[in-house]
Amino acid sequence: MQTLFIEDKRLGIALPKLNKSWELYTIEEQGEILAFWEKQRAKIPDRIKELEKVVSRKTNDMLLENDANKMIDLNNEIVHLASVINDLNIWFRTEPVLTGNEKEDSLKRKHL
Repeated sequence: MQTLFIEDKRLGIALPKLNKSWELYTIEEQGEILAFWEKQRAKIPDRIKELEKVVSRKTNDMLLENDANKMIDLNNEIVHLASVINDLNIWFRTEPVLTGNEKEDSLKRKHL
């Protein structure tokens, strides 16, 4: 199962890397994928909190800094961290569900 997920060093979690369309996986395979994804997804709030602490520290450092070049560097780091937090929030809101045939498909909403 882990071969369907690739560790994203920037985000600090494993992301899905499916090698075929979601509907082509069996219900059992989808269930395994979803179970693994939920474990990864559960890590996101803690990762965001970690990054927010770093952003706060760097913001304070920037406010105290007198060197313009260092301020720019700190600001760029903050912007990068904010981008990571934004991407993590997007992934956190991704809630794939099992798909089945049309008669059983009351759960179908979003896909990985």
